[in-house]
Amino acid sequence: MADPAPPKLTYPCRFPIKAFLRPDSGAESRVRRMVQDAIGAPSQISRQLSSQGNYTCLTFDFVADSEDHVARVRAVLRAEPAVLMSL
Repeated sequence: MADPAPPKLTYPCRFPIKAFLRPDSGAESRVRRMVQDAIGAPSQISRQLSSQGNYTCLTFDFVADSEDHVARVRAVLRAEPAVLMSL
């Protein structure tokens, strides 16, 4: 028997996205600005430097209005060369 599909989210809902990038103040400020523009509303942003200092993790915690809203934010992160990975 196949696993059931995960339940869809009910919007609006709280939605955190993590972006991992190399430590670079110019890239970090650019990513913050671009993601904040894509979110379009106030969000909480937290920053964590890895224990070795190899990357910075930015967590954007916002209220997503729809699946398209989340897709727009993810597209901004995918298009940014400074972003190594996002979750």
